[in-house]
Amino acid sequence: MVWRAKLLDFVAPQLIWAEFPKKDLPVNNQAWGVSTPIEGSQGKLHYVAGVEVNAGYVAPEGFEIRVVPDGNYLDVTHVGPITALAQSYGEAYGVVLPQSGHEMREAAHLELYDAMLNPMVDDYTMGILIPIK
Repeated sequence: MVWRAKLLDFVAPQLIWAEFPKKDLPVNNQAWGVSTPIEGSQGKLHYVAGVEVNAGYVAPEGFEIRVVPDGNYLDVTHVGPITALAQSYGEAYGVVLPQSGHEMREAAHLELYDAMLNPMVDDYTMGILIPIK
């Protein structure tokens, strides 16, 4: 499935999971992981987790607003405990992306979580979103 991200503002604390959900944060269950390459370091990524907020949202103390530009993403679903995530990433980037006919573009790589689900159970699902042209 190809998914189109809109311009995404999100609020990201260092320890989002300790703070989510709280009454002053959005009430939906979606949480995002955003990975971007660290300039000058081979294969290392900067990762932040957050929740989507409306434009103009004022972040509580200890949080910051980050903006992810819009674009197209190939959506690959991981099913299984989070401990099996590496296998799903290998399948997403090594099999699904090449077979899709899409070309990856330079952009943030996203993960989409339901923050209410237990990531250790066998039927846990989350999205791996690969930026594509």
